[in-house]
Amino acid sequence: MTRQRRGANTSGRRFGALDHHPLPEHLVPMAKLPPRIKVFRTRIGFHDWVVATSSQANALEAWDISRNLFATGEAEITDDPKEIELALSNIGKPVAVPKSVSKSRGAEKSAAAASTWPPEGLAKPAHRALANAKIASLKQLAAKREAEVVELHGMGPNGVAVLKRVLKASGLWFKK
Repeated sequence: MTRQRRGANTSGRRFGALDHHPLPEHLVPMAKLPPRIKVFRTRIGFHDWVVATSSQANALEAWDISRNLFATGEAEITDDPKEIELALSNIGKPVAVPKSVSKSRGAEKSAAAASTWPPEGLAKPAHRALANAKIASLKQLAAKREAEVVELHGMGPNGVAVLKRVLKASGLWFKK
């Protein structure tokens, strides 16, 4: 008679399978819940688009876009109730936002972008680069040349793109 090791699997199933305690019927549907749904928005061409999906990667795939719009701040999670309702009506499919909804949203976003420092969507190395260069406001940023800002250690192309967008929204630009 051969001796079996303690805990050895003799059933032919994967080790640790719960073959003697199956889930009760009323718990089976709960074990297969869908992933958490979020609503994302972006501007493509002349239209704002929203999509309800579980991840940023799925949103980019639904919009048929290969570059990461979230990294550059061109796409975001939305909290607008009208946009959320619109996106949830077609989960996983991009939906164009009517202009009546997107006009007021754009004005709010521009005003908010112009008043916040440091700008939202700016990576931590870019934050540190601005702090080390003693740039603490949009006016101080506008007093610098774009080439000077690009040369700062920690400032990458995405950081420059975010800064340009914030300057433009506030009616400013880099020094010539």
